[in-house]
Amino acid sequence: MGSSTSGNPLKISLLTDLSPREVTESIFPVKVEINNLSPQTTYYYHVTDIAGDIETGQFTTAAELGTQARLNFGVSGDWQGELAPYPAISNVAEKTLDFFVEHGDTVYADIASDAVKNPDGTRKDQVETIEEYRAKHSEVYSDRLGLNTWEELRRSTSILATIDDHEVINDFPKWFCWCISVA
Repeated sequence: MGSSTSGNPLKISLLTDLSPREVTESIFPVKVEINNLSPQTTYYYHVTDIAGDIETGQFTTAAELGTQARLNFGVSGDWQGELAPYPAISNVAEKTLDFFVEHGDTVYADIASDAVKNPDGTRKDQVETIEEYRAKHSEVYSDRLGLNTWEELRRSTSILATIDDHEVINDFPKWFCWCISVA
């Protein structure tokens, strides 16, 4: 048993009894439901890819309800792909945050960039297809200038992501989300 920076005891556990998940599309997250976790405990897990490469991750559960404990988190939003690699978040991994909030506008699907072009080679103002949306996400979350700060952050820190308008179209009306979700 270790101790956290606040002096509260910190339990450490290894998740070993999870059944494998098959990944059919590498851009989609793998979802695993985990039950009966203990409060204020750090859990470690391993992920193995098809080539046998292993990555290790960790997360810490919240303190028991009613317990006062420190909570460190970061927040960022409104980033355009051509501004990558976002050096302002390059130190997040070493800050041992409890989580990081991606506060919307995590891509700009409605702003022209080199990630998506029209057939004539000009930059496309508004993405329309799933492939174009993926290109905009790749523009944000890929290596650029030898850095990939979002990858480093996501390897070390739990993410709470929200949506705003630029993931879809600037200042979209509330009914727009409902329409695309039922279409």
